[in-house]
Amino acid sequence: MLFSLVVKAKARSKRDSTRRAFSPWRVALGLSVIGMAATCLAFAGRAHWLLEWFSHFHVQYLLCLLPFAIAFAIGRKFVLATLCTVFVLVNLAVVLPIYWGASGAKDDKGFRLLLLNINSANREHACVLDTIERTNPDLILAMEVNERWLKALSTVGESYPYWASRPRSDNFGIAFFSRLSGEIDIRRVGSSVPTVVACLETRRGPIIVIGTHTMPPVNGELATERNNQLQALARLAKAQQDPVLLTGDLNLSPWSPYFSDLLEQSGLRDARRGFGLQTTWPDGVFFLRVPIDHCLHSEEFTVSSFAAGESIGSDHFPVVVDLALKP
Repeated sequence: MLFSLVVKAKARSKRDSTRRAFSPWRVALGLSVIGMAATCLAFAGRAHWLLEWFSHFHVQYLLCLLPFAIAFAIGRKFVLATLCTVFVLVNLAVVLPIYWGASGAKDDKGFRLLLLNINSANREHACVLDTIERTNPDLILAMEVNERWLKALSTVGESYPYWASRPRSDNFGIAFFSRLSGEIDIRRVGSSVPTVVACLETRRGPIIVIGTHTMPPVNGELATERNNQLQALARLAKAQQDPVLLTGDLNLSPWSPYFSDLLEQSGLRDARRGFGLQTTWPDGVFFLRVPIDHCLHSEEFTVSSFAAGESIGSDHFPVVVDLALKP
């Protein structure tokens, strides 16, 4: 009898210990600590190329930590609730500025830019051509263009008399189409990948359009090449006498320290400001989606619209930007 009671007591104690080990509050604490640690690491992007990846997901950290802050408050765990709230506010402070600062209203003397990272493996040719027809842009920057895609885009050239291309078998071929008259050059700027440099005439004067697709920072070597390219692009933009647009898949988010460097060194502004996140990659994973396709502009421009478009079969969404030179 006594032995049976002892066995039952030990079993009950083991169950209680298991319940405590798997307490929902312990799980919430562990997950919230991960979110807070990731937020801290997001500010250490200069220390190592891998740490920069943490800087891209402030929205995700905010959305993960907010429910925990609320749950801890309801559970009267006020220290944890306060701590989570602090980190929610930190992430909010990073993200919120992208929602204000739009620079202008619609201008009938403006023009429309379409960014297309079409994905060299993508075979949805009709979808891409339909997007071009529906958005009716004046300028098109197409990235990841190979010979197959250049052939598919050949009909576009009928409506865009000024164009140039540099197809490649990897993911860094490029093509640029323009209704605005001018000269289009394709060259290397701080990297082995091709970059478009176009001098075009608008109804309010000449502009320079720089379009590129930087290396993805998936290892230290490629991260360094991308950063060198960003610095070279900033110098090129800064050296121009005419108003400048710098656009393309830059393979970094607005919260990367190297994006801040790009803005500071080039003197350009982020056209996304005032229009919200407008996330562009990856197409298939909504919660992880971040904005890495950009349009930067000098102070002579106003931006009346910046919007990510619908899926084109690529891993990127297209981006449509309406701009104009100030009168």
